[in-house]
Amino acid sequence: MRGSCWARAHSFVVLKWYLGLLLPVSIIGALLLIGWLTRDYARQLLLWIEEQNSWIMFTVFMGLFTVVSFPVVVGYFVLLITAGYLFGCLRGWLTVTLGANLGVAIAHATIRSCRHRIPVQRLIKNDTGRAILRVISGQKAFRVVLFTRLTPIPFGLQNVIFGVSSINSRDYHLASLLGLLPAQTINVYLGSTLRSMHEVLNDNHTKVTGYLSFVFEVVCGVVLMLWVVQRARKELSESLLSADYDNESKHPELQV
Repeated sequence: MRGSCWARAHSFVVLKWYLGLLLPVSIIGALLLIGWLTRDYARQLLLWIEEQNSWIMFTVFMGLFTVVSFPVVVGYFVLLITAGYLFGCLRGWLTVTLGANLGVAIAHATIRSCRHRIPVQRLIKNDTGRAILRVISGQKAFRVVLFTRLTPIPFGLQNVIFGVSSINSRDYHLASLLGLLPAQTINVYLGSTLRSMHEVLNDNHTKVTGYLSFVFEVVCGVVLMLWVVQRARKELSESLLSADYDNESKHPELQV
Protein backbone atom coordinates (compact mmCIF):
# COMPACT_ATOMS: atom_id res chain seq x y z
CA MET A 1 0.00 0.00 0.00
CA ARG A 2 2.80 2.37 0.89
CA GLY A 3 4.60 1.57 -2.37
CA SER A 4 1.54 2.34 -4.48
CA CYS A 5 1.00 5.65 -2.68
CA TRP A 6 4.63 6.60 -3.26
CA ALA A 7 4.39 5.68 -6.98
CA ARG A 8 1.25 7.80 -7.40
CA ALA A 9 2.84 10.71 -5.60
CA HIS A 10 6.02 10.46 -7.68
CA SER A 11 4.20 10.35 -11.03
CA PHE A 12 1.99 13.26 -9.98
CA VAL A 13 4.99 15.38 -8.99
CA VAL A 14 6.83 14.65 -12.25
CA LEU A 15 3.80 15.66 -14.32
CA LYS A 16 3.28 18.85 -12.33
CA TRP A 17 6.97 19.70 -12.65
CA TYR A 18 6.95 19.56 -16.46
CA LEU A 19 3.77 21.61 -16.64
CA GLY A 20 5.10 24.14 -14.15
CA LEU A 21 8.32 24.52 -16.14
CA LEU A 22 6.45 26.23 -18.97
CA LEU A 23 5.68 29.36 -16.93
CA PRO A 24 9.25 30.33 -15.88
CA VAL A 25 10.57 29.53 -19.36
CA SER A 26 7.91 31.78 -20.88
CA ILE A 27 8.73 34.59 -18.42
CA ILE A 28 12.46 34.40 -19.15
CA GLY A 29 11.76 34.40 -22.89
CA ALA A 30 9.54 37.47 -22.56
CA LEU A 31 12.22 39.31 -20.56
CA LEU A 32 14.86 38.53 -23.18
CA LEU A 33 12.52 39.77 -25.91
CA ILE A 34 11.91 43.03 -24.03
CA GLY A 35 15.64 43.53 -23.60
CA TRP A 36 16.24 42.95 -27.31
CA LEU A 37 13.49 45.36 -28.35
CA THR A 38 14.77 48.14 -26.05
CA ARG A 39 18.50 47.69 -26.74
CA ASP A 40 18.76 50.87 -28.84
CA TYR A 41 17.20 53.04 -26.12
CA ALA A 42 19.57 51.58 -23.53
CA ARG A 43 22.52 52.29 -25.82
CA GLN A 44 21.54 55.95 -26.19
CA LEU A 45 21.06 56.30 -22.44
CA LEU A 46 24.52 54.92 -21.67
CA LEU A 47 26.11 57.22 -24.25
CA TRP A 48 24.34 60.17 -22.60
CA ILE A 49 25.53 59.14 -19.12
CA GLU A 50 29.14 59.15 -20.30
CA GLU A 51 28.95 62.91 -20.93
CA GLN A 52 27.70 63.82 -17.42
CA ASN A 53 29.69 64.67 -14.29
CA SER A 54 30.46 62.08 -11.61
CA TRP A 55 27.61 62.93 -9.24
CA ILE A 56 24.98 62.86 -11.98
CA MET A 57 26.36 59.53 -13.21
CA PHE A 58 26.27 58.13 -9.67
CA THR A 59 22.67 59.29 -9.12
CA VAL A 60 21.55 57.90 -12.47
CA PHE A 61 23.20 54.57 -11.69
CA MET A 62 21.35 54.33 -8.38
CA GLY A 63 18.10 54.84 -10.28
CA LEU A 64 19.01 52.37 -13.03
CA PHE A 65 19.94 49.65 -10.55
CA THR A 66 16.56 50.15 -8.90
CA VAL A 67 14.81 49.85 -12.26
CA VAL A 68 16.61 46.64 -13.31
CA SER A 69 15.77 45.11 -9.93
CA PHE A 70 12.20 44.67 -11.16
CA PRO A 71 11.32 41.90 -13.63
CA VAL A 72 10.12 44.13 -16.48
CA VAL A 73 13.63 45.40 -17.29
CA VAL A 74 16.90 43.63 -18.08
CA GLY A 75 20.42 45.04 -18.27
CA TYR A 76 21.98 44.36 -14.88
CA PHE A 77 25.26 43.01 -16.24
CA VAL A 78 25.59 45.86 -18.73
CA LEU A 79 25.37 48.28 -15.80
CA LEU A 80 28.16 46.42 -14.00
CA ILE A 81 30.52 46.70 -16.96
CA THR A 82 29.52 50.32 -17.62
CA ALA A 83 30.19 51.28 -13.99
CA GLY A 84 33.67 49.79 -14.21
CA TYR A 85 34.37 51.76 -17.37
CA LEU A 86 33.01 55.09 -16.09
CA PHE A 87 34.15 55.01 -12.45
CA GLY A 88 37.18 52.74 -12.51
CA CYS A 89 37.69 49.49 -10.63
CA LEU A 90 37.37 50.58 -6.98
CA ARG A 91 34.76 53.34 -7.29
CA GLY A 92 32.86 51.27 -9.83
CA TRP A 93 32.78 48.30 -7.47
CA LEU A 94 31.51 50.47 -4.60
CA THR A 95 28.89 52.01 -6.90
CA VAL A 96 27.49 48.69 -8.12
CA THR A 97 27.56 47.14 -4.64
CA LEU A 98 25.57 50.03 -3.21
CA GLY A 99 23.27 50.38 -6.23
CA ALA A 100 22.48 46.68 -6.61
CA ASN A 101 21.70 46.16 -2.93
CA LEU A 102 19.65 49.36 -2.83
CA GLY A 103 17.67 48.09 -5.80
CA VAL A 104 17.23 44.69 -4.15
CA ALA A 105 15.94 46.32 -0.96
CA ILE A 106 13.46 48.56 -2.82
CA ALA A 107 12.24 45.75 -5.06
CA HIS A 108 11.89 43.35 -2.12
CA ALA A 109 9.90 45.85 -0.05
CA THR A 110 7.67 46.71 -3.02
CA ILE A 111 6.99 43.08 -3.93
CA ARG A 112 6.36 42.18 -0.29
CA SER A 113 3.78 44.98 0.01
CA CYS A 114 2.05 43.78 -3.16
CA ARG A 115 2.14 40.20 -1.91
CA HIS A 116 -0.03 41.11 1.09
CA ARG A 117 -2.59 42.75 -1.20
CA ILE A 118 -2.47 40.04 -3.86
CA PRO A 119 -2.26 36.54 -2.35
CA VAL A 120 0.37 35.13 -4.67
CA GLN A 121 0.33 31.73 -3.00
CA ARG A 122 -3.32 31.34 -3.98
CA LEU A 123 -2.50 32.26 -7.57
CA ILE A 124 0.23 29.62 -7.72
CA LYS A 125 -1.99 26.61 -8.18
CA ASN A 126 0.87 24.38 -9.31
CA ASP A 127 1.86 22.10 -6.44
CA THR A 128 5.51 22.00 -7.50
CA GLY A 129 5.65 25.79 -7.50
CA ARG A 130 4.24 25.87 -3.98
CA ALA A 131 6.74 23.26 -2.84
CA ILE A 132 9.61 25.31 -4.27
CA LEU A 133 8.31 28.35 -2.40
CA ARG A 134 8.36 26.30 0.81
CA VAL A 135 11.97 25.29 0.13
CA ILE A 136 12.93 28.93 -0.48
CA SER A 137 11.25 29.93 2.77
CA GLY A 138 12.69 27.03 4.77
CA GLN A 139 15.79 26.50 6.88
CA LYS A 140 18.14 26.43 3.88
CA ALA A 141 16.84 29.68 2.39
CA PHE A 142 20.17 31.46 2.93
CA ARG A 143 21.99 28.86 0.83
CA VAL A 144 19.33 29.00 -1.88
CA VAL A 145 19.59 32.79 -2.20
CA LEU A 146 23.39 32.72 -2.10
CA PHE A 147 23.69 30.26 -4.98
CA THR A 148 20.81 31.76 -6.94
CA ARG A 149 22.72 35.05 -7.08
CA LEU A 150 25.53 33.16 -8.83
CA THR A 151 23.26 31.97 -11.62
CA PRO A 152 22.33 33.63 -14.96
CA ILE A 153 18.65 33.81 -13.95
CA PRO A 154 17.50 37.39 -14.73
CA PHE A 155 18.18 39.69 -11.78
CA GLY A 156 14.66 41.10 -11.56
CA LEU A 157 13.07 37.66 -11.85
CA GLN A 158 15.16 36.45 -8.90
CA ASN A 159 13.91 39.36 -6.82
CA VAL A 160 10.28 38.49 -7.60
CA ILE A 161 10.76 34.84 -6.68
CA PHE A 162 12.22 35.74 -3.30
CA GLY A 163 9.78 38.59 -2.79
CA VAL A 164 6.74 36.32 -2.90
CA SER A 165 8.33 33.81 -0.53
CA SER A 166 8.39 34.01 3.26
CA ILE A 167 12.17 34.21 3.55
CA ASN A 168 13.66 36.11 6.47
CA SER A 169 14.59 39.60 5.24
CA ARG A 170 17.91 39.73 7.11
CA ASP A 171 19.08 36.40 5.68
CA TYR A 172 17.86 37.42 2.24
CA HIS A 173 19.77 40.70 2.10
CA LEU A 174 22.96 39.22 3.57
CA ALA A 175 22.89 36.27 1.15
CA SER A 176 22.20 38.64 -1.75
CA LEU A 177 25.11 40.88 -0.76
CA LEU A 178 27.54 37.95 -0.66
CA GLY A 179 26.13 36.14 -3.69
CA LEU A 180 26.27 39.19 -5.96
CA LEU A 181 29.90 40.05 -5.15
CA PRO A 182 31.68 37.62 -7.54
CA ALA A 183 29.81 38.73 -10.67
CA GLN A 184 30.07 42.37 -9.62
CA THR A 185 33.82 42.15 -9.08
CA ILE A 186 34.49 40.34 -12.37
CA ASN A 187 32.31 42.57 -14.54
CA VAL A 188 33.45 45.84 -12.95
CA TYR A 189 37.07 44.82 -13.51
CA LEU A 190 36.30 43.95 -17.13
CA GLY A 191 34.64 47.33 -17.57
CA SER A 192 37.62 49.15 -16.07
CA THR A 193 39.90 47.66 -18.76
CA LEU A 194 37.84 49.05 -21.64
CA ARG A 195 38.76 52.28 -23.40
CA SER A 196 35.47 53.47 -24.90
CA MET A 197 31.71 53.12 -24.51
CA HIS A 198 31.71 51.31 -27.84
CA GLU A 199 33.75 48.54 -26.24
CA VAL A 200 31.37 48.48 -23.28
CA LEU A 201 28.37 47.97 -25.55
CA ASN A 202 30.08 45.45 -27.82
CA ASP A 203 32.45 43.84 -25.27
CA ASN A 204 35.03 43.01 -27.96
CA HIS A 205 38.03 42.59 -25.64
CA THR A 206 36.40 40.62 -22.83
CA LYS A 207 34.73 37.75 -24.66
CA VAL A 208 36.89 34.93 -23.27
CA THR A 209 36.52 36.05 -19.65
CA GLY A 210 32.86 36.79 -20.21
CA TYR A 211 32.23 33.33 -21.65
CA LEU A 212 34.07 31.65 -18.77
CA SER A 213 32.04 33.67 -16.27
CA PHE A 214 28.82 32.76 -18.06
CA VAL A 215 29.72 29.05 -18.10
CA PHE A 216 30.39 29.18 -14.36
CA GLU A 217 27.03 30.88 -13.78
CA VAL A 218 25.22 28.30 -15.90
CA VAL A 219 26.83 25.42 -13.98
CA CYS A 220 25.83 27.02 -10.67
CA GLY A 221 22.33 27.58 -12.02
CA VAL A 222 21.90 23.96 -13.12
CA VAL A 223 23.21 22.59 -9.81
CA LEU A 224 20.98 24.94 -7.84
CA MET A 225 17.92 24.14 -9.93
CA LEU A 226 18.44 20.39 -9.55
CA TRP A 227 18.91 20.73 -5.79
CA VAL A 228 15.85 22.94 -5.28
CA VAL A 229 13.65 20.79 -7.51
CA GLN A 230 14.82 17.62 -5.76
CA ARG A 231 14.02 19.13 -2.37
CA ALA A 232 10.67 20.40 -3.62
CA ARG A 233 9.70 17.06 -5.14
CA LYS A 234 10.66 15.26 -1.93
CA GLU A 235 8.62 17.65 0.19
CA LEU A 236 5.66 17.47 -2.16
CA SER A 237 5.75 13.68 -2.26
CA GLU A 238 5.84 13.52 1.52
CA SER A 239 2.91 15.95 1.70
CA LEU A 240 0.88 13.83 -0.71
CA LEU A 241 1.68 10.66 1.22
CA SER A 242 0.66 12.36 4.45
CA ALA A 243 -2.60 13.46 2.85
CA ASP A 244 -3.31 9.91 1.62
CA TYR A 245 -2.74 8.44 5.08
CA ASP A 246 -4.90 11.13 6.66
CA ASN A 247 -7.73 10.27 4.28
CA GLU A 248 -7.36 6.57 5.01
CA SER A 249 -7.43 7.19 8.76
CA LYS A 250 -10.55 9.34 8.45
CA HIS A 251 -12.29 6.78 6.22
CA PRO A 252 -11.11 3.33 7.36
CA GLU A 253 -12.08 0.32 5.29
CA LEU A 254 -14.93 -1.74 6.70
CA GLN A 255 -14.01 -5.20 7.83
CA VAL A 256 -16.40 -7.82 6.47
